[in-house]
Amino acid sequence: MSKNLALDIGTGEGSFLKELLNYGYKKVIGIEPSTEAINQADISVKDLIINNFFKVEDFSENTFDLITCFQAVEHIENPLKLTNDIFKLLNKSGVLFIVCHSYNSIVNRILGMKSPIYDIEHLQIFSKKGIKKLFELSGFKNIIIFTIFNSYPISYWVKLFPFPKKIKNFLIKILDKTHLGNIKIPINVGNIGCIGYKNEIYRTIKKN
Repeated sequence: MSKNLALDIGTGEGSFLKELLNYGYKKVIGIEPSTEAINQADISVKDLIINNFFKVEDFSENTFDLITCFQAVEHIENPLKLTNDIFKLLNKSGVLFIVCHSYNSIVNRILGMKSPIYDIEHLQIFSKKGIKKLFELSGFKNIIIFTIFNSYPISYWVKLFPFPKKIKNFLIKILDKTHLGNIKIPINVGNIGCIGYKNEIYRTIKKN
């Protein structure tokens, strides 16, 4: 896969744009509707961010090597239109990389409706099967689904889990006194990644 042009949809403060540049991409573009988020962007990528919602007509078809969309597809009213539009914009060896929440992960099943994924701003909640089907419907090939682990302090996980209030307060107090609460541990909180190739041949060549 070449590294000429990449697009990050819902780029926020543009953190991933910096990673793409460091990884060797010659040109990167970010799309972000929040002015507040763009104002927080590093000066090195701030001018690379377009303050708007993603519109397929703003770009030429068959041009991008990579399009990414992290924790944004949940906010899209019609995710199939999004992936269809992205398919059009990718060049023949192009790749789509989406990160989203999975409602049927172990953590989210434990938390139930207390899980942060159940947010009024989330119009869609996916599963591994659901996000794979979305990619397939848009024509993507050699789809890869994988689990993403997040590292946070133990005290954060304790506060998040639905323990009885007295038990939760007791645990937090102990963790604060012993400073064990500051230890970070990786847990799958329900985030999944999905990568799809526009053409099957390019993934096959890479594997060989």
